[in-house]
Amino acid sequence: MNQLVSETLRGRTVLKDEDVWELSGVLQDRYRSEKNVVEVDADRLVFVGDLHGEYECLLSVQRLLDDYNGHLFVFLGDYGERGPLQVETFNLVAAMAVGYPERVLMLRGNHETASVATRYGLYSQVVKSYGHSTFRHYTSAFSVLPMALRTKHGVFACHGGVPEGALSVAEIDACSRYGEELDSSVLYQIAWNDPREGDFRFRPNQRGGSSRIFGEKAFREFKEGVGFELMVRAHEVFPAGVKPFFSGQLQSIFSASSGGQVAPKVLRVGPNLDIEPINLA
Repeated sequence: MNQLVSETLRGRTVLKDEDVWELSGVLQDRYRSEKNVVEVDADRLVFVGDLHGEYECLLSVQRLLDDYNGHLFVFLGDYGERGPLQVETFNLVAAMAVGYPERVLMLRGNHETASVATRYGLYSQVVKSYGHSTFRHYTSAFSVLPMALRTKHGVFACHGGVPEGALSVAEIDACSRYGEELDSSVLYQIAWNDPREGDFRFRPNQRGGSSRIFGEKAFREFKEGVGFELMVRAHEVFPAGVKPFFSGQLQSIFSASSGGQVAPKVLRVGPNLDIEPINLA
């Protein structure tokens, strides 16, 4: 573990330009060769939903690393944007991912694109502290983050949801994620789509673009094609911090307080696919 990563893990929040470049570089080295869907053997996992720049919520997650030794912590995306400490939040998650590569996995959310990061505040925070060229180091880091996780024990996870146009891991892996934007419709929908109860496949989503609402029929077909028993995703704000869909086969988790509107949680999944929502103090 290099000195910069170690200091960031210990609470250093003020980084120089060259520190950001270094952290971005080691993060890219960590994930550049991964496939879009990371395959793991872990049977104990902790899923972290949207953080949206809420550094205090992330510190609560960091403390859980000691309490849940032997668990793989999977961050489902949306690290910055909206919150007060967007840069610091992304930097700490990145340090966790490269400092504990066997225990922490980062996935790409819908906010990990240049356009969304610019619209929701990360760009302005980075430029204020550093400059436009440093913002490009963040978007370069975004571009290598994997899109999803599948475990050998029956769990699939991503930021948004079931995409229209892919029913297998091979079809997802065939798409290119390497860019500041998610140009692939399949990968875009994995980051943007939302579940709704009802026996239908896909409907238009008010989020716009090519995002879709997916129902239980699409979920069942995707579940059978990809091969999993439980799906975990983030992306939507629910006051309780967690919400089940499709008889509990899909769990949605949110890990930011959103100004006190949410009781933020992470979701622990055990060896028998038993789930345990955990409050973030």
